[in-house]
Amino acid sequence: MVIRNKTHLVVRGYRQEKGIDYEESVALVARMEAIGIFLAYATEKSFILFQMDVKNAFLQGTIDMLFIRCFDDDILVVQVYVDDIIFGSTNPTYTQFFSDLMKSRFKMSMMGEMTLFLGLQVNQSPSGIFINQCNYMLESLKSMEWKLVIPLYQAKPTKKHLKEVKMIFRYLQGTVNMGLWYTKHSGFELTGFLDADYAGCQDSFNSTSSGTQLLGEKLVGWSSKNQYYTTLSTTKAEYVFLSACFTQVL
Repeated sequence: MVIRNKTHLVVRGYRQEKGIDYEESVALVARMEAIGIFLAYATEKSFILFQMDVKNAFLQGTIDMLFIRCFDDDILVVQVYVDDIIFGSTNPTYTQFFSDLMKSRFKMSMMGEMTLFLGLQVNQSPSGIFINQCNYMLESLKSMEWKLVIPLYQAKPTKKHLKEVKMIFRYLQGTVNMGLWYTKHSGFELTGFLDADYAGCQDSFNSTSSGTQLLGEKLVGWSSKNQYYTTLSTTKAEYVFLSACFTQVL
């Protein structure tokens, strides 16, 4: 049942051609790595992050995912994920100015200091920012939805796979209160670590790559997945993931 239609009014829209007059209708989202960098930067610069929600964001036209504005030695940083906006500044005056400006132009819902964003629980304190997914983890464990996250072996599951899944649940239950701790004045130099085995997957004989990226001591990016290519040596497996790691860093 349709309660309300939300569309843009386009005069003689039937004459428009895809690729010329319009593109795909999508809502831009920030990558999780970008959000991690955003939180790490806020920690290093010691400013508080705030959050607001845009009503009917899909009808507001094109917006950038990341907005940065410098005022002399101060900076205002804004991150957008569909209709959720997080922002902060080294000068509280600019934070209030941005909030008032957005509310004057759009229908906004101010949510105060950032505490919950995309399932991430964010605890801001004078010594840094702590991030975890305690509530999301507990709800997932209750509903057993984790079995839908990585359907790699759902086609032919065995007792071994069931045993591994149970181990994952026990691990999550025991680490539910753990998270990422971004401390202030812990450096902001970009560092990357990577490793790859050789033909580690017994089903496809593809190599498994793992890597992390840190800003100082703040973990902002990580991955562990099978490679798409079947390499012929450990060296080639390392080079394949090295290329992917450089792409991530850039």
